[in-house]
Order: sequence, then C-alpha cells, then structure tokens
Amino acid sequence: MEQRQEALEFQLRQQSESQRIPAEEMEMLDGVEQLLKECQELLDSSDQAEDQAREDPQPWSGEPDTLAA
Repeated sequence: MEQRQEALEFQLRQQSESQRIPAEEMEMLDGVEQLLKECQELLDSSDQAEDQAREDPQPWSGEPDTLAA
C-alpha cells in the first residue's frame, strides 16, 4: 500500500513538472505578447488615420505630378 502511494506521488510530481513552463520560455512568450500588442496598436492607429483621411479629404493642390521623361 505504501509503495503504491509513493508511486502515485511520484507520478503526480512528474506530471506537474512536465506541465510547468520554464522561466526563460515565459520571458520569451511575454516579449512576444508585448510585440503583438504593439503591432495591434499600430494597426488600430493606422486604421483610425485612414478613416479620418476618408472623412476629411485634403484639398487637391492643383499642381500636376510631373514625371521625368
């Protein structure tokens, strides 16, 4: 009975250790998460700028674009 209990405790420890994420990997994942948040903020701000540009178009300058021939 005691051996069975020890075997179960050992098995439980192995399972919990295998499910733990190493600190180095957690730091890397946190960095990736931060980069994703920053990218999302950039996308959101560019979407807002595009929406505003559609709502308030800039007047045309009247000068044609010239291309070098």
